[in-house]
Amino acid sequence: MRFNTTGNDQLTVAPTVSVIIPARNVACVLPQQLHALSQQSFTDSWEVIVADNGSADRTVSVVASAMDWFPVPLSIVSAPGLPSAGKARNVAAHAARGRLLAFCDADDCAEPDWLVNLVAAWEPGLMISGGMKHWYAHDGHLESRVWNVAERVSLGVAPMVMASNMLIARSEFIDCGGFDVLLRTGEDMDLSWRWLSQGHAMKLASDAIMHYRMRAHLWQAFYQFYTYGLDDIQRLLHHRHGLIYRSDHIDAPSLLPPLSCLPHFLIGVLSMRNPRAHRAARAWGKWTGHLVAIIQSNGYHLFLRGR
Repeated sequence: MRFNTTGNDQLTVAPTVSVIIPARNVACVLPQQLHALSQQSFTDSWEVIVADNGSADRTVSVVASAMDWFPVPLSIVSAPGLPSAGKARNVAAHAARGRLLAFCDADDCAEPDWLVNLVAAWEPGLMISGGMKHWYAHDGHLESRVWNVAERVSLGVAPMVMASNMLIARSEFIDCGGFDVLLRTGEDMDLSWRWLSQGHAMKLASDAIMHYRMRAHLWQAFYQFYTYGLDDIQRLLHHRHGLIYRSDHIDAPSLLPPLSCLPHFLIGVLSMRNPRAHRAARAWGKWTGHLVAIIQSNGYHLFLRGR
């Protein structure tokens, strides 16, 4: 089901870009992203599609209200059932009319030149990765350092492009199979590795900046990256790509990176505004997730050997 916006006269012409936002119970954060997108400097034709993944809050009404003032066609598609950002993005991609798909998240915030810089970097056969800045929305702190695609590596295996700041041709996205709807996290990693295995390339548009919302509290930051770490190892153990090395090549993570972050983490317990404390919480969380996954995997293999 697709609900169109005001400005229906614009909908008769296929846009150049479809911006896709997966959404599930994001009524409290989505308005900031919609406002940021409304300020884009991109002058070619484009549209925004919000894919509602079974929200139980006011997400749908937030989008409906924004249709009255949004400067380009804004619509919402329904992607109920399985809670999956990948599923929501796939549904929106099939409903999209643009030849290019720009993916972002509901809880982040695009800079005004985000879309124009993403599109300027694109060529056929390329998946574009925008730049990311850590954004602590609860106190307004924005880190100046921009992530780059060379750093987006999972355990030294292969680079990836995050779905929170990605541009790809719609036809190439569909040919590649879209996102794996069964992955809880890391569906962008999976798509990136399939993309590379098919002989395609990636490119960084470091000036296409998205403010990536960080968790407000240390425990939330720890748990977010714990799940990332847990899933990283599970994908390495069970992935279907030739890019991935075997489970017997996986070593226990080093204690040194988390220990080096420990002082900042302890300081952060007293001062929630300390960005280094959040980085430390993320490092400890991902390391813990890796360790738990390795223990679980070894236990599983021991169980099999004992049978």
